[in-house]
Amino acid sequence: HAGGTVAGGSEAARQGRASRDKGRGYDAKISVRRSMERGATKGRTPMDVTTVKGEYTVVPRNQIRRFSCVSDRDEYRDLAQEPSATAVWYMRPRPGLDTGSREAFELVQFTVDGIDRPIRRATRTGGQVYTVNIGRDVVDDEQPVTISYTYRTLSPKHGHLLHFDLEQPTRGVDFELDYSE
Repeated sequence: HAGGTVAGGSEAARQGRASRDKGRGYDAKISVRRSMERGATKGRTPMDVTTVKGEYTVVPRNQIRRFSCVSDRDEYRDLAQEPSATAVWYMRPRPGLDTGSREAFELVQFTVDGIDRPIRRATRTGGQVYTVNIGRDVVDDEQPVTISYTYRTLSPKHGHLLHFDLEQPTRGVDFELDYSE
C-alpha cells in the first residue's frame, strides 16, 4: 500500500501477513511524478498533483485489489492492514478539498498482463475506495502475472512528506521520483 503513516504492529508481523495473503512480488517499478496543480480552487492550500504508476509481478493469492483515500487516521490504519489493500492514502481534512472527490484521489488505470480490468468506485463523506477484481481464474492459475496501475492524488505543495509502502514483500524494486514541470 502507499501513503500516510505506517500502520501499527511489528514489521515482521506485517510482512508475514502480506506474504501469506498476497504472495511475494518481484521486479517492481514505481514511478512518482509531482507537478503543479492547474486551475486550483481559491482559498485552498496550494497543492501538487502526485501521479503514481506501479508495476510488479506476483502470483496473486487474493482476487480483489483496493485503493482508498480517507481523512480519518484510525480508518487509515485499519484499511492498511486489510489483505486487499493495495494503496491507502491518508489525507488530512482541508478547507475546499473533499477527500471523497476524484479531484483528491483517482485510480486512473489497472491492468493484469496488459489487459484493463474494470474499476469500481464508492464514495462517502471523508473518503472513497476503488475496487478491482483481477479475476478468480488469475488466482486459481497460480502463475505469475504483471499487475500495473496508475493513480493520481493531491498533496500539499509545501512541507509535505510522501510515504510509500509496498503492498507485499518484493524483490527487485526500481523507484523513480520526478519533480520536474
